[in-house]
Amino acid sequence: MKKKNESTSMPNKTIRRRGYVRVSTRDQLSGFGLDVQKEKIKSYMCLYASKEEAENLNIHVDGGLSGKNMNRTALKELLEDVKKDLVDEIIIYKLDRIARNVNDVYYIITLLIDHHCNLISVMDHLDIYTANGRLLIGILAAMAQWERETTLERTIDSTIEQLEEGLYPFGIPMFGYRKEGKTLLPDEQESAAYRFIIQKASEGMILVDLSKELEIEFGIKKRDTQIKDILERDYYANGLYNYKGKDYAIVPPLITWEELRVARKILKKRAVITKNDRYVYRNKVRTIDGDICTCKPTKKKYYHVYYYEFNGKRINQKHIDRQVLFQIMMYANDQNNDQMHVRLRRQIIKIQKKLNDLCENYMAGYIDAKAYGFGVQKLTSALKKKQKEVCMAGEDDMTIEKWQKLSDMERAIYIDQYVASIIVDLDLKLVVSIKFK
Repeated sequence: MKKKNESTSMPNKTIRRRGYVRVSTRDQLSGFGLDVQKEKIKSYMCLYASKEEAENLNIHVDGGLSGKNMNRTALKELLEDVKKDLVDEIIIYKLDRIARNVNDVYYIITLLIDHHCNLISVMDHLDIYTANGRLLIGILAAMAQWERETTLERTIDSTIEQLEEGLYPFGIPMFGYRKEGKTLLPDEQESAAYRFIIQKASEGMILVDLSKELEIEFGIKKRDTQIKDILERDYYANGLYNYKGKDYAIVPPLITWEELRVARKILKKRAVITKNDRYVYRNKVRTIDGDICTCKPTKKKYYHVYYYEFNGKRINQKHIDRQVLFQIMMYANDQNNDQMHVRLRRQIIKIQKKLNDLCENYMAGYIDAKAYGFGVQKLTSALKKKQKEVCMAGEDDMTIEKWQKLSDMERAIYIDQYVASIIVDLDLKLVVSIKFK
């Protein structure tokens, strides 16, 4: 490691010196011109080096620039050379030539010390490797800390003042909102996407699947962890943004608090369907007030109840089966048949178009009779097959007989595919309504 450079104590060592001068237009008029600064630096160098070396000193010049920040070409070049350990000593006219901001001065001096580069200020009689220089560094460090804390306090005070005025004084708004000036407003697409997240979470959809559905539906990419974080934010329901321990009403609510509470509760209770899960309506059964009933095992092997913890009331799964199973099957069969018929109709239309194209090509002479006959035979056979599928479309419908042959896991997956929630009156042991997906 290179030893600390001291120009006065090591006269025989070749010291790589640089100069730096800066002048603004106002400084030029005040007698701090570039020539004045260069002359003072060279005169000082003559005390420790030859006149020829002083005359040939490489001086970095920033002309007509303020020292309020470090955005100066010559200074940047000089500091880059320091970082590359190409400079042993920098000579300046006065400390304020290199920077006026106490934080910038402290940063530069710290950088120089880290790279064993001395800094000499001619008019300030400053050498950072002397006792006076170290004292100045300590003072600068304290002042820099004070300035940072004062700036932070001013920033916080300004932020709180704007929050109290109902403004959003930060940068990018949270998901679901856009900024108009400094006011938060619901973003049309993102707010709809947020309500979609709440809906699917309330239906029991796991976050990994919700992430995929969100991208398909809205083109918005959010990881499951990001969606979980969004669901943990209270301001979407209560409109309150918390800053430094205090709430400010600056966020337009997108949903009710009850909707958010239900989504969170479902998410917390949500479990992956397993082979031995006999509760086929898991996370689906809710009270009239919207509270989720938990699955409560009993000593009886075939007695599976859904239990409301608040009042201890319950309903047996068999009661639910008798009241909803046929209705769920009817809904699912209609959905499947509609989708199948649409798909088959499209395929039939596609085959008929190919037959028409084949006929036109034959009439135009593009294909011979043999190719035409072979093509017609093949397409006609495919058409008959699709027409037969239309007639058989209802044969795959779910029935009670088929349901009884399913495993517990297959039943749970089937219910989860079509049912969002089942509202029950626990006093009457009655299903009030079914919400389908």
